[in-house]
Amino acid sequence: TVVNGTTSAYASNPVLLTIENKQPSIASLSPNNAALGASATTVTIVGSDFVEGSIARWDGQPRSTQFISPTTLEMQLSAADLSIEQAWGVTVLVPDPREAASNTVEFVVGNPGAPSSPQGPSIFLPTIMR
Repeated sequence: TVVNGTTSAYASNPVLLTIENKQPSIASLSPNNAALGASATTVTIVGSDFVEGSIARWDGQPRSTQFISPTTLEMQLSAADLSIEQAWGVTVLVPDPREAASNTVEFVVGNPGAPSSPQGPSIFLPTIMR
């Protein structure tokens, strides 16, 4: 409602105004990997449309998050987070009035160049030509 002057005789009709957060987006993580069994670490999340109260999620579970700016967050990972070798999904959730989740970016625990499933030892057999 808008009032013109000091009396409500000139008040407008009420209008509903809805404020929604934009959907956040993650561009990169730094670092984006850690050695298996590494100690606790801070991961910098760079992206867009982060707001105060944004929550970084590690495989869907909230982690301690510090808002730095609309393009930067810091997420705290514990040593327990880094004790299982696999690729983990990192997302950002912006809070009310309308929750919105970001894209998922992988954080690899273990050897970042290793295949995600064990391949076993390599066996080389000689080739016999006739």
